[in-house]
Amino acid sequence: MFSLHEFKIQRRKIFEFYNAELSEILWLNTPAHRDYVDPFWHLYPVRVRPDLRKGLIAFLKDSKIGAQVNYLPAYRHPAFNSSKEILNSFPNSELFYKSEVSIPMHTNLTDSNLEYIVKKIKDFGRL
Repeated sequence: MFSLHEFKIQRRKIFEFYNAELSEILWLNTPAHRDYVDPFWHLYPVRVRPDLRKGLIAFLKDSKIGAQVNYLPAYRHPAFNSSKEILNSFPNSELFYKSEVSIPMHTNLTDSNLEYIVKKIKDFGRL
């Protein structure tokens, strides 16, 4: 069992591993990080072109890697019953939503799990 501090350190290591391994992939954007902040990483949201997202998620799931979409814009939630007009009012939010994929980011990931995830993401880019 991790203490909260150890939990944060472990997630930071995973974040740094992913950044080191994925930041050179031209078709994928890694999360922004600023040196003057110290976040508690709970997700690792990469961004790809919207036309690649569905294929990447399916490829990762076929490879037994959990991937999902997070960060549904608030105005898209059913409670707001958003109209097409509203959806067109936030182009940056829409682009982020249509291109975001969260890859595994939890403390039970082993080094070999992380290496496998990165390998499969790189394999997808070779298809």
